[in-house]
Amino acid sequence: MVYITSSKGGIGAIGSLCRIYGRSDRKGLLPIIALKVRSYKHSKYGKIETPDLPIAGWHGTSSTPTTANAVQPPPNTGGPAADFNDPIHTIPY
Repeated sequence: MVYITSSKGGIGAIGSLCRIYGRSDRKGLLPIIALKVRSYKHSKYGKIETPDLPIAGWHGTSSTPTTANAVQPPPNTGGPAADFNDPIHTIPY
């Protein structure tokens, strides 16, 4: 999954995730990230929701990718977003 943001709250969530990940004893594992929401009360705009990206767990990886642990796209379900070769629905990164 690719997470792209330009909002102040999104950038702050990425910053928090990077600080926690950077200080973690990773032992060669990759983080499993949950996508959550937190909120705060703004005096002018009321309740403001921002992304929260906590580390939900850790996943072991191999240094050499194999077909057993390679990421494959899900099967085509017939919808336009399911066509991974469609440039309109492809997320650039």
